[in-house]
Amino acid sequence: MKVTELHDIPWVLTGDFNEPLIEDDKFGGRPMSVSRSLSLKECLDKCNIIDIGFTGARFTWTNKRPLQTFIQERIDRFSMNPSWCLLFPNSKVVHLTRCHSDHCPILLNM
Repeated sequence: MKVTELHDIPWVLTGDFNEPLIEDDKFGGRPMSVSRSLSLKECLDKCNIIDIGFTGARFTWTNKRPLQTFIQERIDRFSMNPSWCLLFPNSKVVHLTRCHSDHCPILLNM
């Protein structure tokens, strides 16, 4: 079964996408790759994926280095299809406080 055939089944896509989608999703380091971000966005758009936003800290990953080489990015996310949004209209994504990992935990409240 292809992802595009799942339009009527409610589903969520989550994880470390390893790429910020927009410039505001990155702080520090080299500029983000526009071509890679566009490729990711096109893929999500073709699959009719919706980003419902989040609460909490903007960035979900850090390189945990000193200020001169410090980088933060929003690369971890929950996204869902329209069927999920209709079934669970009160869904909220929360970026929790990062502890020991370089990634912060993210939570989907339904």
